[in-house]
Amino acid sequence: MEMNLLMSKDSVERMNRLDDELARLYSLPDRWLARELLSHARVARDIGHDIFGRGVKLEHRYQAELMWDVIPEIAYRLGESSFLRGERGGDIKGLTNADLRERACEQLHAQPLLVAFSSRLHRGINVYKLLTRHPTAGNPVLFALDRFAPADRNNPDWAARAVWSAAAAKGVDDMYEWTPELAEPARERQTQSSMSGSRHVMELKR
Repeated sequence: MEMNLLMSKDSVERMNRLDDELARLYSLPDRWLARELLSHARVARDIGHDIFGRGVKLEHRYQAELMWDVIPEIAYRLGESSFLRGERGGDIKGLTNADLRERACEQLHAQPLLVAFSSRLHRGINVYKLLTRHPTAGNPVLFALDRFAPADRNNPDWAARAVWSAAAAKGVDDMYEWTPELAEPARERQTQSSMSGSRHVMELKR
């Protein structure tokens, strides 16, 4: 059974908005992707200031570092030049591109499910969920990194291994970086299911 048939209309709409935003971000050139990533990180910090604040409890350290340090640094290396006080802190500026990728993967892998943040939307989008999506679902932080710090194919990290496994399951060889094509079959099945359902309803009305 298709997952969207088990979801409420609002949930499907939220999921589609996330997918649309993901596709928009992926299509942007480096400089504009940098600005949008930084904007999303700032929105997440504003909405979840109790989670992402600099003085947060230890259990929220990974979330705070991702939003304050890692994403702004990625934006900087993609061409962003305007930052707020406190962004790109700690040792983040001194990391090599490979080390920055490793740090980002560690933090994304450690991100917990923030139930308290699940209903905090910005323009209908859960920005925290967008920025912490699993690699196989498409993650803008990771595909931004792919542009200047691609995975080492001889020693792939957690994110690259996940993408490789998902691609291999679809019959695609040697893919370590997510692209929208990886999600196309699922989207096509969803469209076909919706069309089939619509035809069924029309037939019942006849």
